[in-house]
Amino acid sequence: MKLFAGCLCLSLAAVTQADTLTFDQPLTGWTVDRRAPGVFEINNSQFPGNNVLQLGVVGSQRELSSNFYNYQGMQHAFPLTGSPQSYSIDQFVSPSDWGADTINSGIWGVGYESPAVDPSAYPIVAYRQGGADAAGYYSFDYINGGWTFLTAANAGWNNLRLELTPGTGIQYFVNGVAVGATADSATANLTNVILNSYNNGKDYNVFYDNLTTESGAAVAAVPLPGAAMAGLTLLGGCAIGRRRRRA
Repeated sequence: MKLFAGCLCLSLAAVTQADTLTFDQPLTGWTVDRRAPGVFEINNSQFPGNNVLQLGVVGSQRELSSNFYNYQGMQHAFPLTGSPQSYSIDQFVSPSDWGADTINSGIWGVGYESPAVDPSAYPIVAYRQGGADAAGYYSFDYINGGWTFLTAANAGWNNLRLELTPGTGIQYFVNGVAVGATADSATANLTNVILNSYNNGKDYNVFYDNLTTESGAAVAAVPLPGAAMAGLTLLGGCAIGRRRRRA
């Protein structure tokens, strides 16, 4: 069963929020982050019977004067409260298509100490390969700078998750396994999800599905992509169907 949960579901009894986008509906609420990617659309042909999000880099759109604008993507507001708070998504890793090309694509979060100040956190889990990078998943140290290798990636679908515990910091998960952390006692809320890919001057596509945002009691261990998810979760009167695909 595959449902689209387009509402933010809030249980007043226990601070619990949950929302899942399965990309079966038109893309709404997304805005450009830095610079728009060449492709950001629902694709229903790459995986027959399964609509996914295609994020495509067009190499000719590389920004030669600023690496900052070579991170090309889109963001969506998903403000969370409570503890813990998490963003997760499934990403398709495609060695047969990418070969030895330089790839950098992943999920970013935006976090705040309070709504009245500038963003305090940009936690990231991204697949990187090429150059000096061993192929696999990396986090970015948004406090001191620099990429940190987390773990190797599976060929095919991988689940990526950022989890904030206010007062403690961020944990990074790949396929349900905790693989790294950033100590951060200041950030109190995750507010936005960013999906982007770095433009290195060559065309490539990355596919995503099942963008899930959760907080409070809703946060649970994320199963491996392909695990069966049975039934519906009822939160504050909203029914949420969470779909996982066959590996």
